[in-house]
Amino acid sequence: MVTTIFYDRVREVPWGLAHGGVFGDTGQWDVIGDSVVVVADGMSGLVEWYRVANHGYELLNRIETGLVGQAVPETDRQRLIALESEVKKKYISADTEWLFPTLAPGIRNMVVDSRGFVWIKRLSLSVGGPQTWRVTAPGGERSGDVALPAGVEVRDISNDRIFGVTTDGLDVPVIKVFEFDRSQLLEVLR
Repeated sequence: MVTTIFYDRVREVPWGLAHGGVFGDTGQWDVIGDSVVVVADGMSGLVEWYRVANHGYELLNRIETGLVGQAVPETDRQRLIALESEVKKKYISADTEWLFPTLAPGIRNMVVDSRGFVWIKRLSLSVGGPQTWRVTAPGGERSGDVALPAGVEVRDISNDRIFGVTTDGLDVPVIKVFEFDRSQLLEVLR
């Protein structure tokens, strides 16, 4: 069963759960080509590569990232429970019940880049600092950490560019493109 944890995007803290799926308890997934699915379980910190086959899914590889779930501070839980009533009024039927987790997943986001490297954003319950991404080589042999600016939601990583979205002072979405030197990334992964 998949456990999906919905986030307050700005504060990066969980505010509700939904269940369903075929890949186990997981929060993030992405694809490589047309036949490999990469799944990151934010609670256990496991990342798994599955090949899509006619008979279902075949597990190709599994690594432990060490990015496991962490306790949600009680002040965050209380604030999010208070916000829930406002959200329910606007978007959710009154009979919907939300479960507020005691643990927040250690993985906030995952992107597989155009060369098969898996970029995993660590969950941070603090606001404002740089983002830390754990980058794992294709197949999971090596990994290293890369820092990116705060406030950018990474959408895609292709060749030597990171594409993301942020907002300006008027909350208008702004597309950001960052260039990076893949040879330096490979140096980090040695």
